[in-house]
Amino acid sequence: MIEAYLADLRRELGGPLLLRAGMLREVRDGLNDAAQAYRAAGLSPHEAERAAVDEFGPADLVGGELRAELAASTGRYLGIVAFIGGTVLFALAQLSWQGAAADQGWPEPTPAYAALADIVDIGAIVFVLVSGLGVLALGIGSRFLPERRVVRLLAYVLLGALVFQVVAGGVLSAFAPVQVGSETVLDMVMRAVYALVIAWFAALARRCLWLTSPRRVSS
Repeated sequence: MIEAYLADLRRELGGPLLLRAGMLREVRDGLNDAAQAYRAAGLSPHEAERAAVDEFGPADLVGGELRAELAASTGRYLGIVAFIGGTVLFALAQLSWQGAAADQGWPEPTPAYAALADIVDIGAIVFVLVSGLGVLALGIGSRFLPERRVVRLLAYVLLGALVFQVVAGGVLSAFAPVQVGSETVLDMVMRAVYALVIAWFAALARRCLWLTSPRRVSS
């Protein structure tokens, strides 16, 4: 009975696996404790589990409450990994571009190219700052701010920033002052890491939007 209830509850949830697993583990422990108390009161094991499940309430209602908590946790998780990952990616990008310019003897870029490069750098810094502010807003600021709106705003801003960085970065690569004939192994590894991290950020942001969608919240 308890495992069937947990299976229904698992279908109601989403989010990072570790966060979701920890939340379900707490529910399982609570149900087992309640069932044990009912067994001590004289109920059979099956009746005790049914009573414990009835005490917790319908899985869809409990799932709605847990989704709100999971959304806030996922939003904080997104903010943390975006802050750390964005900082690392920005540093690596700076080193990579500066190294390429020095090794290949790039000429002075056109004003338009230099302006776009500056905008991309500013966008990366804003991405990191927004991530940090999101963590603070969902931490100490959660007592004053609506968590659901903060999570959705953070997800939308970071998704928009990711799209801009990918598109603008592609333009910079395509119109670089000097076109590279062949990539080194390090270049390919960095490109693969960059793509994986971007995909991870996007998946987390999408999950935040799913958890806080009006339809999910009202269900």
